Amino acid sequence: LENEADAADAPPERELDPDEALSGTNLFVRYRSKAEPTLDRALDDVAAREGVDENLLLERHTTFETEGATVDGRPYDEFLPTTLQYRFVEWLVRALPFELRDAAGKRPLGRLYKAIPSFDRAEIDGTVTVRTDDGEDEGSFDVVLRSKKGAPLAVASLFDGREPATEAMLSELVEDAKAAAAANESLGAAVFVTTSYYAPDALELAEAEASGGGLFGRGSRESYVRLDRSHGFHLCLVEARDDDFHLGVPEL
Repeated sequence: LENEADAADAPPERELDPDEALSGTNLFVRYRSKAEPTLDRALDDVAAREGVDENLLLERHTTFETEGATVDGRPYDEFLPTTLQYRFVEWLVRALPFELRDAAGKRPLGRLYKAIPSFDRAEIDGTVTVRTDDGEDEGSFDVVLRSKKGAPLAVASLFDGREPATEAMLSELVEDAKAAAAANESLGAAVFVTTSYYAPDALELAEAEASGGGLFGRGSRESYVRLDRSHGFHLCLVEARDDDFHLGVPEL
């Protein structure tokens, strides 16, 4: 009887497809305690990576009830951490800040570097206001990083496949990011992530788009796509393989 009662109280199972599960998920950057090491302190060189990593939490909020939810036959709680979207956001807040901080004593990707401590939430399959010839519209990105007030700070496109990322793929991100940055001065970075590698024409496009010292230059305007004299964003190319992420462009 007890088992029957437990079964009656259990939430009904709901099967979600991966796209539905991801589009209904937001990730929030939080801390166990603001008195313990945070990203702000780490980027000011007063907190160690280990302390921040232990204190930082990546919480989730969903538009659906997760209890009883399954994705491709797996519980949602097991599915989410394995996704490229979740792993990318985790790398962005747990690993990349320290790679930038420790990059030969310089501070590359200045706008992104300064924005990371302000990341409040990551929208999966998010939208951003973009500027068009007819006014304003909504542009879609695989991941949108926002501040607490909702300002977009970074956008990302993700390609999970075996074929090389092409010029056409990267061009779509660049043009969409330009339109988003034109409507949102807060936007400081556009990131393309591939689980394979970049075709030569994609790298050539990235170099052609980047200004401010050149794609492989050094300094806070590294790999910088300039919209005007005072406005632009960093273009970053990332490879995700073997459960790890590598910033390939710019080279640190």
